[in-house]
Amino acid sequence: MIRYSFETLDAHRVESTALSSNPASVNMNDRMIEEGVMRDRYFVSSGGILGTFVDEHRYRPLRSEWNEQLKQKG
Repeated sequence: MIRYSFETLDAHRVESTALSSNPASVNMNDRMIEEGVMRDRYFVSSGGILGTFVDEHRYRPLRSEWNEQLKQKG
């Protein structure tokens, strides 16, 4: 999706977010730069009455950073 955004859509920046309560989603962003964490951003309930606040992680690469990663690969 990142490659498509830069090469086909001519994007300058791609962003992604993940909630700390979803480790698979956080791990999916491993090649992106974490830009920041918005602490206690969402209140999440798992079907019961009780819930908890979770952090939102924000990720991004800029086109220039993406191009640099591609150069380093080969």
